[in-house]
Amino acid sequence: MASELADLAFDFGRLVERTAVAGPGAVQRLAQAESASLSWWTRDRIAADRLALWLSYRIGAADEDGGGLIRTAWAARRLMVGQGAKRQGTDLAALLAGNLGEDGRYDDGLIADTVAALEAVSYLSPIALGCALFHLWRRLDERPDHLRRLKAAVLRARAAARQDGGAMPFLPLSLTGFTADLPLTASVL
Repeated sequence: MASELADLAFDFGRLVERTAVAGPGAVQRLAQAESASLSWWTRDRIAADRLALWLSYRIGAADEDGGGLIRTAWAARRLMVGQGAKRQGTDLAALLAGNLGEDGRYDDGLIADTVAALEAVSYLSPIALGCALFHLWRRLDERPDHLRRLKAAVLRARAAARQDGGAMPFLPLSLTGFTADLPLTASVL
């Protein structure tokens, strides 16, 4: 799938250029759209405009699906982490600690186990490695399925964007459909 990976990397480069020209708001809007799309996959079904209201003004979480809104907002914030700043290298352990750490609270053993499990495929492109991380995380994490799936999707998007210097902190995949990376994932695993 070298040709498909090259095409995807080229398209990602074009997206990075377009968001750089459009300004930091473009990445925020893209992260909100990606998170809203992921919420349909996790069965929370949060609209992008409702998510924007919550992120900007904290309006709208009093309804019965307030937990879904808060989870989707978490995903949007995690996707935007490091936007516009040069990230320190492309180390997978640092990426996991940054996304799981939330003020330094994370399990070093879980991160070490995850990095060790991905050691065999570490030579692959960041996009393929992100797909492998997605499936591995869904099996490692012990939380309820909707939380595990959301965190796995965020980690995949962040890991797949590691070749970029920081202008675009994630690779949006759910906006293309929920089966966008299934052929790629099947070939990796």
